[in-house]
Amino acid sequence: MLNRATRPDGLLDVTVTASAAANTLEVEKTRALGAKVVLVDGEIEAALQAALEHAERTGAFLVEDSKNLDTCEGAATIGLELAELPYQLDAVLVSLGAGTMATGIGYALKRRRPDVDVVSVQPGNAPAMTLSYQAGRVVDLGAPNTIADGVAGRYVIPEVLDDLLDVADDALLVSEESIKEGMRLLYLHSGLVVEPAAALGVAALLESPRLSGLAGR
Repeated sequence: MLNRATRPDGLLDVTVTASAAANTLEVEKTRALGAKVVLVDGEIEAALQAALEHAERTGAFLVEDSKNLDTCEGAATIGLELAELPYQLDAVLVSLGAGTMATGIGYALKRRRPDVDVVSVQPGNAPAMTLSYQAGRVVDLGAPNTIADGVAGRYVIPEVLDDLLDVADDALLVSEESIKEGMRLLYLHSGLVVEPAAALGVAALLESPRLSGLAGR
């Protein structure tokens, strides 16, 4: 959330609400960048409710992941970069949580390279958005239980689901074991230490090397 009044240095005060179970390193890095972090007991939805209440109480501008169009437009710049690569792309695998990355990247790619398949990948233990995509409507599920806390929401925004249905060619679910193996392989072969959410694409390749199970092919 951004406070409307600027500080003497011209910067904006930022308050971030997060689940008390959020990755501690990410919380520390957020604070190091100057933001005030408010930790809330419960899942992501509890943190969102706290953010809504804070915005109503203080008049701060609420930036809600996926629902705020600016977050999707930011992700779309990744799609633009992918579209400018000097070689053919058959498919792009995008981690799926609330939908920011998948809809933003998918929108840009489909307009620059409509022949490229956009495939979202989500943990099987946090499948709300994927099951909603497959059903064509919002599916309400219980609390997620995945190592990939960056995509562990259960909250499906109807407008974002509509966008996902428009730009994604398929939505896949992967196991916790494959996510962990994907992290290991990225470190072993690329020297990359990534959070679990960043290994979902590799997890999908491990479970379906040729992506032969994609629907609509």
